[in-house]
Amino acid sequence: MMSRLLFFVVLLVPAFATAAEAVEHHSGVPWKTIGVQCFNFAVLMGVIYYFSKAAIVAHFKDRKDSYKELVIKAEAAKKEAEASHREAATRLTRLEESAKENVQKAKTEAEILRSRLVKEAEELTEKLKKEAKNAAQIEIEKAKNEIQTFALQQALSEAEKKLSQESSTVDQSRLQSEFIEKIQAVTQ
Repeated sequence: MMSRLLFFVVLLVPAFATAAEAVEHHSGVPWKTIGVQCFNFAVLMGVIYYFSKAAIVAHFKDRKDSYKELVIKAEAAKKEAEASHREAATRLTRLEESAKENVQKAKTEAEILRSRLVKEAEELTEKLKKEAKNAAQIEIEKAKNEIQTFALQQALSEAEKKLSQESSTVDQSRLQSEFIEKIQAVTQ
């Protein structure tokens, strides 16, 4: 269609040039030239109309159909948006109504949780104190045993030194056996 229009415009340019030339040669209003140009223009418009009528009609029909489709889609979208808006408004109303209940419920649950956590912390503290006391008691007993063992070893080594210096070998063996018996009796 555009090519046809361009073709007719190209045909008109020489006609306008000819008309302008004719105006330069004559004085006064060239009615004959204007009449010919009007006739040429009318013929040109008639030809353009004849060749492009079907394309123009089809174009505007397509545009009309596409506009109708767009209107239908817009109406459907509008209905969907209105339904969505109503649903959102209903939800919002329900949420606002239940907001106070939810806040109160959350506060109650938080208070229960807090008291339970405090109770568990107190129980854990007591348990840790008992375990610490038990661990300290065990360590004290270990330390006592180590001190006793160390003291006994020192006493034994000192006794051996003194015995070896003061007594004979026979006396020494008898004393060692007695000493070992006494030590075993004490440690049990």
